[in-house]
Amino acid sequence: STVLEGLEVPVYVTDASSGEILYANAPFRKTFAGAGELPALPPDHREGEVHDAVRGRWFLVHVRPLRWIDGRMARLHVATDITEHRRNQELHLQQQEKLALTARLVAVGEMATTLAHELNQPLAAIANYNMGCARRLRSGAWEMTEILEALEKGAAQAERASGVIQRLREFVARRQPTLVACDINDIVRGLKPTIEAEAGKHAVR
Repeated sequence: STVLEGLEVPVYVTDASSGEILYANAPFRKTFAGAGELPALPPDHREGEVHDAVRGRWFLVHVRPLRWIDGRMARLHVATDITEHRRNQELHLQQQEKLALTARLVAVGEMATTLAHELNQPLAAIANYNMGCARRLRSGAWEMTEILEALEKGAAQAERASGVIQRLREFVARRQPTLVACDINDIVRGLKPTIEAEAGKHAVR
């Protein structure tokens, strides 16, 4: 216990079966006095990062088995305060997110001409389909199947334009990174209409 008292980090010993505190050094008593005594431990006493919600602090808890002075099995816990490290990590992640957002906005600016072309194509097609329907209806010489076909093609172009806008909004949106399984072929096919015009300028297939 003399050695443990000399440590500057919170150290405590618990009964392996009941979790009863058998010993706590001075830094532990100073840190956890009067508020439930212990930070929440990971499941099955596994070591790892633990958030103490009462104090708003983070601790890295290392656990080692040992035999206590009375012969029972116990666990030695060393709780290192890593709150500042966690805060620095969060600040770094926020800065990285801002940099990523800036990079996406710059990319959108560089793609402005291509995006305008990509939106103009479906909008022009919608206008043509609508005007074609209007001319047929005014002439009185029209068939229902032709009108329906033109309207369906116009609706498809509207969905295409909406998809471009939606992808653009998702691209520049400020959001937390999310890792998900993706089909890379679907991603490439989804980008194809956006980069076709630029690729064509450079004779790229």
